[in-house]
Amino acid sequence: NSISASGGSKSLGIENPTTETYKPIIKITNLGSTSTVNKINSFEITGLGYKEVVTIDNLICTVFNNDGSNRFSSCNRAWVVLEPGYNVLNISGSCTVEILCQFPMPL
Repeated sequence: NSISASGGSKSLGIENPTTETYKPIIKITNLGSTSTVNKINSFEITGLGYKEVVTIDNLICTVFNNDGSNRFSSCNRAWVVLEPGYNVLNISGSCTVEILCQFPMPL
């Protein structure tokens, strides 16, 4: 799933079909200046350059940009967790957000 929030806010619904919490990988592309605060629910990141892409791994708690630079200090560490069932992610700032999920499924 991918969504853009250009200077405003949007909501993205995502279903966690498992019975366990899930911590997704999220890619954010900043479309604003370095002072732009991009938010996903309680998670916030700022200080990103224009069109800088960061990958947030909510499971192992890492934040790196495409150059491999650690951007951990640019976020507030309010990691995104998807509860079982339907979840709403509230996105604000000036960014494009891509949610990468590979839910484990029983055979």
